[in-house]
Amino acid sequence: MSYNDAQDGKAHAKRQAGAYVSTAAANAKINRAAADDFAAAAAAVAAPEGALLDLCASVSDDKLARPGVLRAAAIEQAIDKLETAARSAYDGTFQPAPLATAGLEGEWRLVFISSKLTLENGMSGVAALPFCSSVAVLQRLAGSNPRAQCIEIVEYPLPRLWSFRSFKEAVVIKGDWEIEGRNWHDGIGTTGTCMDGLRVTTTYASAELTYETLPPAISEQLITTVATHIGSRARVERAATGDVYVWERQATPIEQTVQMLLQ
Repeated sequence: MSYNDAQDGKAHAKRQAGAYVSTAAANAKINRAAADDFAAAAAAVAAPEGALLDLCASVSDDKLARPGVLRAAAIEQAIDKLETAARSAYDGTFQPAPLATAGLEGEWRLVFISSKLTLENGMSGVAALPFCSSVAVLQRLAGSNPRAQCIEIVEYPLPRLWSFRSFKEAVVIKGDWEIEGRNWHDGIGTTGTCMDGLRVTTTYASAELTYETLPPAISEQLITTVATHIGSRARVERAATGDVYVWERQATPIEQTVQMLLQ
């Protein structure tokens, strides 16, 4: 290699490095702007978001459960109000994808669900075993692998040999998640009704239960919902069946919550 070729190679590498630095700086600036916009919108919906979480409080403290008829109706009304306020915060539409992505990342706990099937089987399906129940569902959505992690605490009715109490175990399913870049408006369900929102797809590929690998029926799951609100404290999702999920953001790492729930 000649001297000139070597110099050209160094110059090219320097330009590439400069381009990478510029791109990283631009992306960081976009991310900061998205975070600022997300915070501003979150402040605008703080009141209806807080009202919804107050109604959901204690509903699923002991195990995943549907509240009484009156409280369930109040929760669904609060969800409608929050979704309306969220659309107003974004000029009648929903969060742009960068805001939604920034908002989705974090630690979550399922605090309300209207799905009878999920209440009976749990998120993983393990709770469908006779006399079993789902105590809690926690979720971490992150930017690094595993990008999606869902931990479900399942309670078994049979006591351990050294205890007369029922015992609990953690089902851990891991995978990936993505969010559609555009708002989703599509025919949903057999009624042909439509929902607006951002389509969130979570793909789970592996599952573990007390260091055992679980069968594909549990480990391989594809969950698609429409996120109608992603805020600083709560997130609301609707499924094609019409079922509603309310998640509350957690300040405590989910591993700590899991250890507490397993006691």
